[in-house]
Amino acid sequence: MPAEGHVFLDAGTTCLALARVLADRGPLTVVTRGLETALLLARAPRIRVIMLGGQVQSLSHGVAGALSEVALARLAFDVAFLGADTVDAGRGLGEPTVEETYVKELVAGRSEKVVLLADSSKFVPANAPAWTPIGTSWTVLTDWGSIPRPWPTSGAGGQRGGGGLRWRRAICRETRSSRSLASAMQRSTSGSSAVRG
Repeated sequence: MPAEGHVFLDAGTTCLALARVLADRGPLTVVTRGLETALLLARAPRIRVIMLGGQVQSLSHGVAGALSEVALARLAFDVAFLGADTVDAGRGLGEPTVEETYVKELVAGRSEKVVLLADSSKFVPANAPAWTPIGTSWTVLTDWGSIPRPWPTSGAGGQRGGGGLRWRRAICRETRSSRSLASAMQRSTSGSSAVRG
């Protein structure tokens, strides 16, 4: 995490778990589309929080739409942490609405590094109505749960998958939950950065 960096933190439970880790860090500027994330980090003394505008999505409690697009056109990020409802090797990351996938595409285009945070339960076949491709330069941070093929499943520490994708498996064996992934992120980010692009 860059010192005094500008970070985008997506909506959703996995990104909220990372927000809990970041609350004790700083100074940082965190831009988010997640209501819960904004409320949590607003209490952190060394974090400046910017909330995107837009229509609140009922499932993720994240905002999306034209107001998000207007704000994102004026922002840039050192690193963006994106979540997903589901992840598929062929289709990318899946969300309940096209508006949410579009915001993720805009954020990725405005970011030096992009990290997809997804615990292994997200790597199961699902029928999400909206998809966006995963960029070949993105880092995927996940736990040690089982990931179906054709995804790379080799060990920890910056393994590269197909197309240049960088994989990092968090040191986490407890469960396949966002909570345990966040716990692993806490351990991984305690010294040097666990996320490298």
